[in-house]
Amino acid sequence: MTTTIDSVSESVKTSLEKLSSVNQKLFLAEKERSLKQPISNSPLLDQLCWVKLIRIMLADGHSMRLTEFKNDLKERSKRVMSWRKSPTIKTDGEFEGPMPWLHPFKLAGEALWPLEISLEEAVTSGQTEEEDLTALQEVLHRHNIDLPLQPQSTTPRFPPRPLGEQN
Repeated sequence: MTTTIDSVSESVKTSLEKLSSVNQKLFLAEKERSLKQPISNSPLLDQLCWVKLIRIMLADGHSMRLTEFKNDLKERSKRVMSWRKSPTIKTDGEFEGPMPWLHPFKLAGEALWPLEISLEEAVTSGQTEEEDLTALQEVLHRHNIDLPLQPQSTTPRFPPRPLGEQN
């Protein structure tokens, strides 16, 4: 069962075809929500919904990673025989390893916020012509994000050495 993609913009339509049916349904729901306002169906509206969908996917990916990080932190704080050879007592504020607040999904979502705002202003002012979305591609490229989203590796580039090891 495939979802019919109702998109006026051909570039958005080809990009949507690569995504899962769940993401396609999210796009269509966002478009329906926008069309309930006095906005005409246009390629620019499709681009706005596309950017919103990408930001939603990035936020979901980041929240999943943050949940994993917090669960892992709880497990590490309970571990008795860690690399310290003693109980590790940590508070939630003492993070180790990769910082989820600097996760590429979060950074890319924040960088796309001004683009979404400018597209929304253009749509509400009555514009219908497609805009150049090179800013979107630049942000995704800068943070090494490919669509459909794949989980990002969060292992540190330089993991800590064991305590007994010497140069």
